[in-house]
Amino acid sequence: MSDNGTISLDWYPERSTPGPIAIVMAGVGGSSYEYHIRCLVKTISRSGYRVVVMNHRGLGRTPMTSHKMYNLRDTDDFRDTLQHIHATYPQ
Repeated sequence: MSDNGTISLDWYPERSTPGPIAIVMAGVGGSSYEYHIRCLVKTISRSGYRVVVMNHRGLGRTPMTSHKMYNLRDTDDFRDTLQHIHATYPQ
């Protein structure tokens, strides 16, 4: 992240699988480990998408590495994640 904070991205299936990418953001306090998120990811992937779940700071076994905590109104982490995915998978 731009402030050296840490989020985590969980991919399904493997990130090297070709196809369009769908990004799932867990709700407040949620992560890729939640049952409803896993069900949603499987459903989306059956439609031919690679799915990535963005785990927010301090959630989903993601360590806190900065003083900035996850804030629903702050979209900086999402913007940084989109830029990272686009730079890594420009197709």
